[in-house]
Amino acid sequence: MYPATDLWAQLIAESPKEPTKATLDDDEQVIVVMDSATGEMRQCGNLSGHCIGFNPWAASLPDGRGVPAALLKHAKQLAEEANTELDRQAKSVVPR
Repeated sequence: MYPATDLWAQLIAESPKEPTKATLDDDEQVIVVMDSATGEMRQCGNLSGHCIGFNPWAASLPDGRGVPAALLKHAKQLAEEANTELDRQAKSVVPR
């Protein structure tokens, strides 16, 4: 189990039809499992249930469920946005 980072919420996934159902933003943990017999690896959100998988020895998973994963933003973009926000906050501090 790993913490669901900001990048997990950037995966492109269908939104649930019911508004009460969990989305990628609700996931707090990503559960990673590997089937030692088939070699398949899956990463699944603990609340949304959304899984992506990787198995180079079997048939492909449905579109959008294999790797490389499709993302709305990449880790570098998220880091740049965070740095821009920190710079903005630093400039807004008025010295006494």
